[in-house]
Amino acid sequence: MKTRFTKHGPNGLRVEFDANEIFPNDPGQGTPVLVCLGRETASFCCAINEGEVGGSIRLSPAQVAFLESLEEFVWDFTSPVNA
Repeated sequence: MKTRFTKHGPNGLRVEFDANEIFPNDPGQGTPVLVCLGRETASFCCAINEGEVGGSIRLSPAQVAFLESLEEFVWDFTSPVNA
């Protein structure tokens, strides 16, 4: 598996994956999966739970559905087994 890659979603949404940001002994450190829309960002968990990035940019229903479709992949990617 590549250590860094991006998946592109609807209306300019990007989900950036970086395995170098996975810290198995300190799971709260790092941001291995970052959701980006323009210059605004959020961790995957924040974006999917709050439906926004940058604290104020609301995601469209299609963008939220895209994130939901990636959820299992994200958990597999961040699993300590894969780190």
